Amino acid sequence: MTPRFNFAPVSSAQSGLLRFASAYLILNGVVYGLLVAVAFVGFLLGHKPPAPTMLVALGIVIQATTAVGLVWTGSLLGRGTRFGGFLALGFVLIPFAFAALRREAMDGTVFVFSVLGLLVLLIIWHELK
Repeated sequence: MTPRFNFAPVSSAQSGLLRFASAYLILNGVVYGLLVAVAFVGFLLGHKPPAPTMLVALGIVIQATTAVGLVWTGSLLGRGTRFGGFLALGFVLIPFAFAALRREAMDGTVFVFSVLGLLVLLIIWHELK
C-alpha cells in the first residue's frame, strides 16, 4: 500500500515539510541555546537573578537540556526516524500539559503554533521509519 501523500515519488527523497520541520526544531534549539548561554554568562559575570536560589541554577540546566533536546529532535526528524517524531510530539504537547497542570488558559499564539505543529507531524508521520 502506498502512502496517501507521496511528495517525491521518483526520488523517494524526504518531503519539503519534513525538512522544514527538522530545520525549524534545530533553529529553535540553537536560538534557545544562545539565549540560555547569554543568561548563563550574565549569571557568571555577576548579574544577580531576582532570587538567587538553587532553582535558578536548576532552571539554567533544564533550559540547556531543552535546547539540546530540540536540536537532537530536529536532527532525528531530519533522518526520518520515528523516535524523532515521538520527541517532536512531546515538544508540541508540552504547552497543553503545562496549561492543564496550571489550570490556566493558553496564550493564543502558543495554541496556534502547537496546533500547527500537530498538523505538520500528522502530515509527515508516514515518512518516519
